[in-house]
Order: sequence, then structure tokens, then C-alpha cells
Amino acid sequence: MNPNGRPLKYNAINLRKKINDYFNYIDNNPIKKIKTETYKGETKEYIEYIKRPYLIQGLCIHLDITLATLKNYEKSPELLKVITCAREKIYNNKMEGATAGIFNSNIVALDLGLKAKEEQTINNIILPLGSTEIQQITQDLSSIYGKLPEPEPEIIDITEGNQPE
Repeated sequence: MNPNGRPLKYNAINLRKKINDYFNYIDNNPIKKIKTETYKGETKEYIEYIKRPYLIQGLCIHLDITLATLKNYEKSPELLKVITCAREKIYNNKMEGATAGIFNSNIVALDLGLKAKEEQTINNIILPLGSTEIQQITQDLSSIYGKLPEPEPEIIDITEGNQPE
């Protein structure tokens, strides 16, 4: 029973049957595209059969319900299982078709809400520091880690006779 009190159009059994009818229709009725080919001056016409993708909107049309009604059906635990299986079959059909090159992978990715991983570019910009900035950083680090010992200056005697050899 619908929360609004009206009886539902489908129960789990007849919904599953009607959904399977939709999938069978799609599988057995590819799109027919007339193509022409010219070879050595001779033009031939032929029919190319193109696999149809399963679509949730197409399923709703086949069921003669709106997408909103389908979403309402999902509130029923009995119907949720059937609709979830249908959604997974639709998803799988699109993914397989896109990876096999049957369906346009960009359109399928958009439809399924998939997003390509964006590359992150990190630019390291090294700016020279002035003596004031160096002093400030030194003070900040000293306040955190303590003052570094001052190095003893090395005295070199450069007077004649005391130069290293």
C-alpha cells in the first residue's frame, strides 16, 4: 500500500516481470542505423545494429510511471529489492558498454556521476628572504626550540711566518 493510501500499480512479482520485459526489449531491439559505404566507385547501403543502453528513464517509460514514482516505490522494502537489482543491472550495462567502446564513455561517466581524477599541480616558488625576515624566523624558532649555541669564531693568524704551508 502506498503511504498516500492508494494501491501501488505494481507488487514485487509483477514489477520484476515488467522490468525483465524492459531489459529483454532493449536487448532484442538494437537501434538500426542506415550506413553507406563507397568502395572502388560502388556505393553500398547496409544497416548497422547498435546496442541500446539500459536507462532508468527508459525503464520508467516502459513501466508507465514517473521517476518520482519509482523513487517512491523504493520506500517499500518489498519493491526496493527489485528496483535496486534493476538499478545495478542498468549501472553494469552502462559501465560494460563504455569500457567496451559501445557507448560513449564521457556520457556514461556523466550519467553515472563518475568524475575523472583531477591532477593537482603544486608549484614550489622559492623567494629570497631578506635579513629582517631571516632574523624573525630565527627568533621564532629560538622561542620554540631554544637558542642555538653561537659558534666560536676561528682565528687565523695571517702575519708573515705564521701562514700554513
